[in-house]
Amino acid sequence: MPAPCNASIDPAAGRRRRVPWWRWFVTGALGFAMLVAALHYFAGQGLQPFGVPLVPGLGPLKPADVPAAPGGPVYAPSDADLHSLAQQRALVAAWARRYVGSEPRGQRDDLRILQALIDRKVAGPDETYQLQALGVVFGDVLAHEFGLHWVIVSDREGRSRALQLGDTTNYLFPVTMISKRLEKHLPVDVEQLYEKARAALDGLPGVRGRGDAGDARSRP
Repeated sequence: MPAPCNASIDPAAGRRRRVPWWRWFVTGALGFAMLVAALHYFAGQGLQPFGVPLVPGLGPLKPADVPAAPGGPVYAPSDADLHSLAQQRALVAAWARRYVGSEPRGQRDDLRILQALIDRKVAGPDETYQLQALGVVFGDVLAHEFGLHWVIVSDREGRSRALQLGDTTNYLFPVTMISKRLEKHLPVDVEQLYEKARAALDGLPGVRGRGDAGDARSRP
């Protein structure tokens, strides 16, 4: 005869153990902190995760399509910046010697050289560095004709090379004026860009010569 079983039934057996409320709180807080850290990282890198804008009202942007907006610090070009400008000038000079037979000299006649190089398609629409080299030489023409000088402007998109009018808060961003159009397979008329810039600068105190330019902005 089997021995009687004296084990009592635990009324709590088979029931789910309730998770303490503080564990849910800690888990939620950690998840929220990780989300904030990720968004902060993307914002610092000038990125937009999943194509969603980090700033309300702004859609996904391509850096090459967006000239730096005045609003951040403005610096004199560093030695590295000057070296980069010189390298891009040298690149355009080499193209000009090969395809045009003359070199840019920072004067109005350089517009003819630039137009010839653009028409010859010396750089493809995906070669941003080479296309922006054309913008550097274009900027040298504007600087010579209107009494501007190169500076570095910082904003949420990064550092951008710009032309400043004296010590005023008026700027041009010539480096991308050509590249952003060619990257979109749009026609470029260098003389027209020059005239657009001249119109933007027209009437501003301190402008030298008859000027012609493009994307001019005044800081608030």
